[in-house]
Amino acid sequence: MRLWPRKRVYVDDLPKTHDVRFGFVFLLLFVAVLGLLYVVGYFVAGDKVPARTSVAGVDIGGMTRAQAASLLEHKLASRTTTPVIVAGGQSVTQIEPRDAGLRINVQETLDQAMAGGNWDPRHMLRVLTGGGGVDPVVDSNRHTLIEALQPIAAKVARKPVDARMTFTTARPVLVAGQPGRQLDIDRTAARLQRALVDGRHRITLATRPVLPDITSTEVVSFIDGAVGEAMSGPITITAGGHRLTVQPNRFGPAFVARSVHHTLKLGINPDLLYARTHWRVQSLPDRPQEAQIVFRAGHPVVQPSHPGRIIPKAEWARAVMQAATSPSRTATATTQAAKPHFTTAAARSLDIRVRISVGTAHGQPSFAAAIFRKAHDLDGVLLRPRETFSLLDRLGRTREPRADSVLGSALYRAVKGAGLPVGAASVSGSGVSVSPPGHDLTFTDDRGSGVYIRCVVRGSRFGPNVHVELWSGAA
Repeated sequence: MRLWPRKRVYVDDLPKTHDVRFGFVFLLLFVAVLGLLYVVGYFVAGDKVPARTSVAGVDIGGMTRAQAASLLEHKLASRTTTPVIVAGGQSVTQIEPRDAGLRINVQETLDQAMAGGNWDPRHMLRVLTGGGGVDPVVDSNRHTLIEALQPIAAKVARKPVDARMTFTTARPVLVAGQPGRQLDIDRTAARLQRALVDGRHRITLATRPVLPDITSTEVVSFIDGAVGEAMSGPITITAGGHRLTVQPNRFGPAFVARSVHHTLKLGINPDLLYARTHWRVQSLPDRPQEAQIVFRAGHPVVQPSHPGRIIPKAEWARAVMQAATSPSRTATATTQAAKPHFTTAAARSLDIRVRISVGTAHGQPSFAAAIFRKAHDLDGVLLRPRETFSLLDRLGRTREPRADSVLGSALYRAVKGAGLPVGAASVSGSGVSVSPPGHDLTFTDDRGSGVYIRCVVRGSRFGPNVHVELWSGAA
């Protein structure tokens, strides 16, 4: 028999609040246990770096945060002060990470190594399971870093070269372009930061290509299209009632490819066009006539000048361009009145009346053709008072020194006979040596009147004889 009789209790007889109180008590007990474990974890883990933790090869496992910070600052300090060699292409320079705004953030590095602060559950778990290798955290000042890389960027930069069109034997050909190069500052900065993390002291610059505005493909299409059509046949220009026909091999090389909003447009070089076709423009019968000194009955006389009409360079270029790009391949050029540059009065003022000296020289038959050709260039030269003459400039710098020297020898004797001051002459015996670039014959007209050079070549089976006369005013 029990002293206290057991009372039978049925679930259905319990008050409804019994389940709520039971759950509340259970929750309190669960929280208390967790809190107790958390506190125990704090005291066990504490301010301690997890075992087997290292930063950039520096072992800091088991140390306090302060000890680890002191060790890392000591071991890693040199990384920000040791220059990093930055190489790329022909450019090699050095950058000190600290001067470039880079530094190692020891505290954030320890935050990552410890997985948070002392009260962080992750830290407690990390202490229990152990750590591993951790990269140092690098802080950067982007403005300072970019500023430090700018001098390198200027050295590395290379402008792209556009593809272009040129002419070889009057045919358009492609000259391939070349891509440029510029420093990829973001990638180079990332490499510099990574070098600081890894402890390396040399990096390679990161660059990226810069494409030209005009590519080779565009130029090829341009040559096949616009240029091919423009050079498809001869053109005819009507000027002052006269028709001038020009072949494509004459006007074609004056075409240029111009980039307009990154699109190739056909253009023309007026100066080059005129240089290649001036003979055609000057064939107009009513063009201005310059005064000339000609010989009649062995004596010089002035052939008078007279005005006429010309086609200006710009107008000639416009008409050629219009004709080359029109289906009819014709255009009209406007002429304008023009006066001669060398007038009758100017020619008479030079007072060319008497022969003042003569010089002769003999050449070999092997280069007679060159002598005849170059004598034509020398004949008729007219010097104004105080003007200086250069034989190389007059004959051109083609490599025919033997012919030039024969003409120079005859001219040298005539100049010495006239008493004109010789500026430069490479005298060899009784003649002179004339060849580019250093051997020339120069003299100055120091008379009050002009000096006219008359050059006559007479051939023989023994070789050409060069006869040079200087004409001027009476002494």
